[in-house]
Amino acid sequence: MIRDIDLLAVARELARDTNVEEAKVRSAVSRAYYAAYHRLLGVAQSRGYRYDRRCKRGSHVDLMQFLSEPANADLRAALNILRGMKVWRTEADYHLGICVVPERAKMAISRAQHILATTRAPDPT
Repeated sequence: MIRDIDLLAVARELARDTNVEEAKVRSAVSRAYYAAYHRLLGVAQSRGYRYDRRCKRGSHVDLMQFLSEPANADLRAALNILRGMKVWRTEADYHLGICVVPERAKMAISRAQHILATTRAPDPT
């Protein structure tokens, strides 16, 4: 089973060269985001979160809404980081006219590392 830390390891590998191609930079940004997303998704699920596929919001917005509830105030900093990372991930995955530089991948990886370091992974079921 793949874990959030595995996604982060892929992001690091994609971004490790100084002259990395932009496609790898974009993929590193995306993998770093998903490492953070899946960590927070696991934490949310351990607190009772379930995504209803009938929901009109997307799953990412729905998760962020759950994390913003008062009962999850301890995750507010991680949520704010994830929101910023989502903007970067959207640019990297959907806006090919925007140049995504290696520094962006390094920042995304650093922020994902922070989320993984400051939140406890739920026990696998």
